[in-house]
Amino acid sequence: MKNKNWSIKVNNLPHKPYTIIDENQQVVCNLLGHLNENHNAKLISTAPKYKSLINSIQAYFAEDDVVIDKKAMKLLLSITKVELEFYEVIK
Repeated sequence: MKNKNWSIKVNNLPHKPYTIIDENQQVVCNLLGHLNENHNAKLISTAPKYKSLINSIQAYFAEDDVVIDKKAMKLLLSITKVELEFYEVIK
């Protein structure tokens, strides 16, 4: 999972409604038509962002004497931003 900016491409095909592409417009995967296709497309497209966030949060909060400071607040805010992206309508 090297790329960080995956996006959803709408195919307008019932059997293959979405394709996940990276920042170089290369196909990461195709989603097949399914009851949860919108939900699955959003989950897959945000996976690299979540991975990066989890690694950053784990590294920061692994210290025993961590306090909730500006850096901690920025990390926690970044989770909220990805969550908001998840709930955006697929265009």
